[in-house]
Amino acid sequence: APLALETLEAVGGGWALFAGAGRAAAGALAVAALDGAMATLQTLGLTLRHEERRQARLAGLARAAAGRDAERFLEQLAGAGRLTRGNARQATRLLALPALDGDERSARRFLHAAGPLWQAGLALRLASGSIELEAVRALIRVDRAVGDAVRSPRPLLRGQELASLAGVADGPALGALVGELRSAQIDGT
Repeated sequence: APLALETLEAVGGGWALFAGAGRAAAGALAVAALDGAMATLQTLGLTLRHEERRQARLAGLARAAAGRDAERFLEQLAGAGRLTRGNARQATRLLALPALDGDERSARRFLHAAGPLWQAGLALRLASGSIELEAVRALIRVDRAVGDAVRSPRPLLRGQELASLAGVADGPALGALVGELRSAQIDGT
């Protein structure tokens, strides 16, 4: 049966089961860095829900255990029945989020890719040191301005409407147009 995420969060014996005793210290540091990042986010008015904290910790622990192979590591855990596939997918999603450069476009893309786990993704980035505090503040400003409209945008046009307007038949060309329209909508252009 899959182990509970709380086992991973404990970092002790449960963490050693996944990563080996030698990586337990790296796991403890990853959790401590995430806890610090979450505390920083709280000072900025963000409070991660329990599930967001769990997913951020799982992703951080996987990165500590496997580095760049964290996504494959999560897949292996799920395949071996040691982790649910849903938890592995969510943690993998957090690890694959696009870069945050402090500008509105990258913030919008990050929010869209992260969806409801955007605060967990932000905590993970902050804990890893891959984002400056000013970029965090910029992302929060963008979220407050456009939030749900970027995380879960409603289509501006349906495929058939776009096909009719553009004079394009169903197929790959229409799919490309739908993708371009969605990207422009997310980017705010």
